Amino acid sequence: MTVSTLADLSLRDAVAGLRAGEITPSELLEACLARIDITRELGAFVAVDGAGARRQAREPQSAPLH
Repeated sequence: MTVSTLADLSLRDAVAGLRAGEITPSELLEACLARIDITRELGAFVAVDGAGARRQAREPQSAPLH
């Protein structure tokens, strides 16, 4: 999948892809951060902690996805 395709996934499809191992948390995160970056002028986000999000994406899942 391309970055823009990942960023366009519904939450349901993103969770399904994560569960199936088709995408990694880091891949999904990078796609979302890229989308945030190219739409920054919209002002939809007050703060984005990319470094913190990347740290969390690398950590093993401690809770199941519902």
